Amino acid sequence: MTNKKRKRRARPPLDERHRLAIEMLARKGVHYTMDEIAALCGVDRRTLYRWRQREDFNKEYERVHRGFISAIRRRHRSAVDWLALSADEITERCRMFGLI
Repeated sequence: MTNKKRKRRARPPLDERHRLAIEMLARKGVHYTMDEIAALCGVDRRTLYRWRQREDFNKEYERVHRGFISAIRRRHRSAVDWLALSADEITERCRMFGLI
């Protein structure tokens, strides 16, 4: 028996299929099943679950997901600001006409 240490194969870096899966999970995760995402990426669902166990996959997913959440917050913040300004304008006009 030999005591040679086996070299562990390095994982290949994330490729386009990984990035597509990350984007689908981050952007449309609640609208697609894992089977649908796997099919769009051209892999089996079990492969997609294995990818989710990779540290580099999860770091990239978190980065992309935070970007989507930030964009949504910016959009909603501007909508809320617009509604607040509109409410102030309505109040001012009501005061002008003596309604309040």
